[in-house]
Amino acid sequence: MAKRNDTIVRDKGANKILRDLKLADKGWGDAGYWGAKKHADGTATIPYIASIHEYGTINQDPTKGTAIPERSFMRTTVDENKSEYRDAMKKVGTQVLDGVSFKDAMSAFLEKVLGDIRQKLTRGDPSWEPLADSTKANRKHGGDQPLFDTGALANSGGTRVFIRGSKVAESGEN
Repeated sequence: MAKRNDTIVRDKGANKILRDLKLADKGWGDAGYWGAKKHADGTATIPYIASIHEYGTINQDPTKGTAIPERSFMRTTVDENKSEYRDAMKKVGTQVLDGVSFKDAMSAFLEKVLGDIRQKLTRGDPSWEPLADSTKANRKHGGDQPLFDTGALANSGGTRVFIRGSKVAESGEN
């Protein structure tokens, strides 16, 4: 009679970690502005306003107003924190190895990035060109800090996490 050898496999979490690592390889996320949320005055969407200020505008017809200078708050935030974000992304990988889902680890990282963007909007940047006198005259709340009159940009924005092209997490307002 042949001896039967039964093996009992006890998974102590390794399979979940391996699944999450495979998902992380197919995952990505972003922090910023998208969607159709309108500014309170109803003139434009928040993502449109964000892109105008991030990149500026070129005025080809001076009779139709003035150009808006570039006041980057997203790209410069990433540039200023590149080393910190690199370390944080390594931490995302470590967290996944420790059993945290990619979705949760990446969401936490992106919330940090969004917080840094909002902080830059709130505190301003000395490299930004000062507001034009005409802009100051039209401000709802006064002051001369660029990009912070109503707080619409600083109070908007969000994060998204995707795995294999499907959105698995989203936060914030857009």
